[in-house]
Amino acid sequence: MLRQFLLILPLSGLIVGGCTIHWQIDDGPGDNSVGTITIGGSTTTYLDLADATMVISRPVGDNTARVAATIRSQSGRTVRLTAGQSVEVNGVALTRPDAKGEYGATVDAASTYTITVDEPSHGVQNTEIDSPPEFEVTSPAEGGRASLSGFTLTWTKPNDRLQVEIELSQVLAGELVTVTFGPYTDTGEREFLARDLSDLRQGAELVITVTKVNTVNRIAGFDSGTASVRVGATRTVVPGP
Repeated sequence: MLRQFLLILPLSGLIVGGCTIHWQIDDGPGDNSVGTITIGGSTTTYLDLADATMVISRPVGDNTARVAATIRSQSGRTVRLTAGQSVEVNGVALTRPDAKGEYGATVDAASTYTITVDEPSHGVQNTEIDSPPEFEVTSPAEGGRASLSGFTLTWTKPNDRLQVEIELSQVLAGELVTVTFGPYTDTGEREFLARDLSDLRQGAELVITVTKVNTVNRIAGFDSGTASVRVGATRTVVPGP
């Protein structure tokens, strides 16, 4: 895409306070620029030349979802949105990035989330992503026993278009021990053998979290990007022999 900028400033505006002005123009494939404009040390990166990763997550039963996103330039630098640029989820704008370069927002839980990217030089583009449905862990039962020699975990509403991640966690001697599995295709069950559970012990409750994940590998308005919606259900059991 050809972008051109006409800059008309009085000469005094260029030299007052020793201000310097530098700009780069992206002329599409083959151009050596990086799609940025720098004025007085403030840099704008075109969002359609940036890479984004977004995760929308919530526990089953919560009425809000947490959005976390990173936006990076092609050189790996955190992109800070400038005037006119915005990224929203269901109409809620992402906050400024934190010290780790992560944008965030809290939105109402929904069956579908719309990601809106507004890049003034390119227009407004939308991406829709469906949420996995509410579900529950059916076995082991809440407060029941799960043998460390092996057990079968089951949950409702299997869907082979979704992925599943499983986390088993305990607090042992004051330290959190976590074992993770997946992602797997959502078949509604997962068998655990003794070797899968070798890091876990009797005597401390075992927290099982099953998370269903729906992912799209394109966020319109960015050069590249992935967006995932994650819905997790938790069950607490007693580990047995």
